[in-house]
Amino acid sequence: MKTQNRSYREIAEVIKKRIENNEYPINALIPKQVALAEEFSVSRTTIAKALDILISRGFLYTRRGAGTFVTKSMVLSKQDFYVQDYIGLTNQFPDDTVTSKIILFEIVFPDEKVQSALNLKAEVPVYNVIRLRLLNGQNYMLEHTRMPVHLIKGLHSEILQKSIYKYIKETLKLTMSGAWRKIFADKPNEQDKEYLGCTETDPVMRVEQIVCLTDGEPFEYSITTRKYDQGSFIVIDQKSRF
Repeated sequence: MKTQNRSYREIAEVIKKRIENNEYPINALIPKQVALAEEFSVSRTTIAKALDILISRGFLYTRRGAGTFVTKSMVLSKQDFYVQDYIGLTNQFPDDTVTSKIILFEIVFPDEKVQSALNLKAEVPVYNVIRLRLLNGQNYMLEHTRMPVHLIKGLHSEILQKSIYKYIKETLKLTMSGAWRKIFADKPNEQDKEYLGCTETDPVMRVEQIVCLTDGEPFEYSITTRKYDQGSFIVIDQKSRF
């Protein structure tokens, strides 16, 4: 049995850099999964998950019966995000310093909207958290999150100042399986003006999402807000090629 030395996300990043450095040129057939599994000392399942990330992001495509190939390179900025990603801000900016300022942290009973989003009864308590996320010391994003207390146990301020997702995955050993996400433009509210420096006429981008665990149970309902010039979301429509 092979030792799981690297996660599939780390392997995806290595392969991505090979594409960007032209080690795997455009339209080139990349090594087979068996060879990559041997190189990284992981299972083929791990390699398949790594390749799935790169296919979903448009770096690779498959030809049925032929293999996996490098697609035409895309010009992306550092703040272009893939709409299907829900890995958290810390993982989105691995080479930068991401910190958090806690604006609100309390335990409350959910209102009707949160009950519906998280499939909870009115008497089930949730964490109600508002954080200002800072990127390299600069105010970047407001994040309003609700999570069931019975699922995300032991949440405290020290965790909130770092990465909630890291705590969920590494300490609670919970695995996320998917997310529902709505992205829309909005007018700034007073909180946006105070923390993001928005003027009355600056539009903001809000991302409303529900994230689920592998058993399908929702554990997060959140709305994040960015100023209009702080990034964009990318959608890849990638189909198998024959």
